[in-house]
Amino acid sequence: MPYLSHDIPETAAFLEVLSLNGSVKPVDGMLPAILAARNEG
Repeated sequence: MPYLSHDIPETAAFLEVLSLNGSVKPVDGMLPAILAARNEG
C-alpha cells in the first residue's frame, strides 16, 4: 500500500469521493465543505 512520502500539515484536509471500484470521483459541493473545514479549524 503506497504512503505519502511528505509530511502533511495539521491544517490539511482531504475531500474526495471513493467509488466502490476504488476510483476517485469528482466532489460536488466543495465550497461549503471548504468553508466548514475552515470554520472548524
